[in-house]
Amino acid sequence: MTGFPLDPADLELLRKRLAAPTPPELVQWRKSGEGRYKNGQSQSRYLAYIDSRFVTERLHAVVPLHWSLRLEKLPDGADRDGVVEKNYLARITVLGQTYESVGSDATDKGADSDAVKRAGVRIGIAADLYEYEENWVPLGVDPAENYQRILAEKESGRSGETAPGLRAAVGEPLPSPGSSAPATPAAAAPAKRKGKFAPMPCPICKGPMWDNTENKYPGQPDYVCKNRVVCPGKYNLTDEERAISKAEDPEKARAEIAAGKPAQLVDQQDDLPF
Repeated sequence: MTGFPLDPADLELLRKRLAAPTPPELVQWRKSGEGRYKNGQSQSRYLAYIDSRFVTERLHAVVPLHWSLRLEKLPDGADRDGVVEKNYLARITVLGQTYESVGSDATDKGADSDAVKRAGVRIGIAADLYEYEENWVPLGVDPAENYQRILAEKESGRSGETAPGLRAAVGEPLPSPGSSAPATPAAAAPAKRKGKFAPMPCPICKGPMWDNTENKYPGQPDYVCKNRVVCPGKYNLTDEERAISKAEDPEKARAEIAAGKPAQLVDQQDDLPF
């Protein structure tokens, strides 16, 4: 769709409205990865997300005459287990500028919805969800209510720890969110570990990938696209690849595996000294 020309001041105002915070009542929650047992409770980790209709509804509400959407089906892919994944490219043109992203899922509907949401994030729609704190939810507790409790504790300074944002959970570091000054002097925070790049490009966008093998969350891929907000690219190492990557002499390890030696028996840098 096209409409009448807008002056720069109007354009900036509309962009801010598109990127306005997501209403909490429209945020949905889904389980991610493995659970944990902490403080005498079984807990599951939940991630915040929105329905793809939220993207189109906000575009309709803010710029009804100044946006368009095109979806393109890409060749199917497959994950490590051989499960077929559908891939779609979404192109959203808004206020004369085009934003695009790829979405993947086991179904066509899921893949095109994923693509629309990721393209929407590039515009700023629901991008605030990537700044959410981690939400570890005790068994039987509503995820939305638990997250409001986390925010309340953080605001009051009663929370015992500050969890990283969702981007950190996929390997992309974020600045620590502001917090109130503690009642007693706190110890100096340890230096943050710099992100480590994977030795291979993203299988989808061919860009760089983060290497999560040294410190990753349960269920997190070994390698994940650095541009995770708009690209779902990921890769999990095979047992053989993992053994080679950790070996003191990778070339020797590769030769041993090629000769039939089990990956579990290949000498690694972090083996115990006995």
